[in-house]
Amino acid sequence: MRLLRRGGNDESEPKPGNGSPAWARGVAGTVTGCQPIGALELRRHSRVCGIVGSIKVVPREDITRLEITISDGTGEISGVWFGHNRIGGLDLGQLVVFEGVVGNPAPGRLEILHPTYQLLGTPATR
Repeated sequence: MRLLRRGGNDESEPKPGNGSPAWARGVAGTVTGCQPIGALELRRHSRVCGIVGSIKVVPREDITRLEITISDGTGEISGVWFGHNRIGGLDLGQLVVFEGVVGNPAPGRLEILHPTYQLLGTPATR
């Protein structure tokens, strides 16, 4: 398993339910039509905006799982793609919109399977 995390080492696991990192504060509410991650409802179609804070590739025997976690200052959510090792443009520090149905694979974790996404650049360039 390979994990990249903004501002950390590449082997640290994200800790579920630990809130949102300080570097992502102030992102919530900056893109029209997006909901704060901390206010999402499970099994509802949602649109969220955040900064990519980690990219994790989980190789499995049957299929690879790619998890890209974003944060908006109110919480974190992962976009999950099966059969991908990378999504072009979705890099650490990028501002991105994810849209899809919110799931809860484990306590304290939120994810959207195969979300549609929109690249917004880096927060400093907006």
